[in-house]
Amino acid sequence: MAHLFLDQLHCDNALYLDGVVSQYLVPELGIHYNKEAKIGPIISVSIK
Repeated sequence: MAHLFLDQLHCDNALYLDGVVSQYLVPELGIHYNKEAKIGPIISVSIK
């Protein structure tokens, strides 16, 4: 998938949505997995 986005679609950045966005972890910010969190993905498409 990475080669498709980079080589053929010329997309420098892509987000893999695995369907488990509620299982997040950012230790540097003190954010840990929270089963009760009400979060979901935000998707944005922009033209350069």
